[in-house]
Amino acid sequence: WLSDVQEQRCVGGVPKGRRWMRWLGLMALGWCLMVLSFATRFYDPLIVLIPLVCFIGIALLEGVSPRSRTMRDLILIACLLPLQHELATSLPTEGIVSLTGKFSCVGLWGIGKQCYAERDVMVMMTKILHIDPPCAGVDTLCLAFTSSLMFLVLFPIRRGWLALVALIGASVSIAFFVNVARVV
Repeated sequence: WLSDVQEQRCVGGVPKGRRWMRWLGLMALGWCLMVLSFATRFYDPLIVLIPLVCFIGIALLEGVSPRSRTMRDLILIACLLPLQHELATSLPTEGIVSLTGKFSCVGLWGIGKQCYAERDVMVMMTKILHIDPPCAGVDTLCLAFTSSLMFLVLFPIRRGWLALVALIGASVSIAFFVNVARVV
């Protein structure tokens, strides 16, 4: 009896009152395909929105309720790519470049090479190394930050703010020290 009632209320896995969700999901996926086919450059601002719209479109096609926790989590995960892009473009790179240079010089001193850092330049006995902003690891830091946020969305921590800050701080500091090791 219960399965007969569910069959009457659902058509193709989607409740009868929510057929508009399928159409909206198809329109969202169509928009993604259109942007991908007409975008001539991969740094087009619309490219950053594709994961968000695509996740929402797939969720609506599958019949996920717009007010459910699953939809909220999908939207949060899909917003991480635009967040990562905005963080990478808006962070001041001068301070990160300077810090990378200083920590890299400490690493070089640790292995026995004399070095000192001045802003974006590392001066060694035999050469001078200029640290460009793309080599400072800003993209890696932003990736580590957004990856830890995705981890928190997928596996919520119920231990309070200190655990959240520790997880995000650990991932960002690991990314920073990996980049410093790369420069050394």
